[in-house]
Amino acid sequence: MHAELDDYMVRAAFLGDFTSEPAFRLSRSLLRPGDVVLDVGANVGLWAMGAARLTGAHGRVVAFEPVPATVYRLRRNIQANRVHVEVEQVALHDASGPLTIFGATHGNSGGAGLLRRNGVDRPLTVQGTRLDDYVIEKGIRGIDFLKIDVEGAESIVLRGAGSLLEEPGAPIVLFEVNPEASQGLGLAHDAAARVLVAAGYRLYQPTDDGLREMTEVPRQAMDLVACKQPHLERLMTATQAPWAMARERLTTVRPPAEPPEGPTGWRSIAPTQRRASPRHGRNCAGNRKPAYGSERREENDLARAFGLTRLVAIASPALLGEGRPRGRRPSSG
Repeated sequence: MHAELDDYMVRAAFLGDFTSEPAFRLSRSLLRPGDVVLDVGANVGLWAMGAARLTGAHGRVVAFEPVPATVYRLRRNIQANRVHVEVEQVALHDASGPLTIFGATHGNSGGAGLLRRNGVDRPLTVQGTRLDDYVIEKGIRGIDFLKIDVEGAESIVLRGAGSLLEEPGAPIVLFEVNPEASQGLGLAHDAAARVLVAAGYRLYQPTDDGLREMTEVPRQAMDLVACKQPHLERLMTATQAPWAMARERLTTVRPPAEPPEGPTGWRSIAPTQRRASPRHGRNCAGNRKPAYGSERREENDLARAFGLTRLVAIASPALLGEGRPRGRRPSSG
């Protein structure tokens, strides 16, 4: 994995203990060998590469990423990690044809999208397509899992997938709620949720205590899972089972966030076994920093926690769904 730590997206994933987030862990538990998975807004492939290993040789993972520079990094990471992920350099939209998006100019590849804002103001003309048109063109049938993280434009992607969402075999959908970005695009903060509910989905928020069913979506950033009745058995199995990603001890991790209070639309439906938190080191936010000279050891700890043998080398089986890394110990270089 080529982890450019000057990129906020990559830095946040590693230094922010991304693998402990409930939505990330639940998504790993939901994937099964042979699944067909679409990752919309794949960025540099941190999620898609693990999905490819979890779905196995008979599965299929397609990563959608429209920004040319990010696509280059995505392809390079896929090659380095020796996983099979199909890369599509297109932007999924509610209409097919050229469109303008904005790329990041100050080291945050994950900020690219339809919204122009500070630090994300480099105009790019890319090809847009509807997901419904894409699956017909490629002959893709039976999509099991759809992940969408497109900086507030999730509802636009979903509007272009109306036929797919109405099918009896419609996929489980994991999507981001980003009220600030959606508002900047002139969209309601819960626009994506409304599209899914209209198509017969129920909404759940993954938390450390299990799943909360959402009858209304609050105006705050979060990840939600949308399921239909046929998905509930898979969802309950994934929730009751231990999370697929085992947490590693980190030298520097982000303290766990306190669960929000309310709103009244939440209902706990499937509690999970609470995990013991690792001992936390301290960082610049008032926590103790690692001792001088420990940076290299910490780097390797972070790599193993996210599932890489080295931050700049090849992903290990831990991230990719095969348990703990095996073989020789990662070099310190």
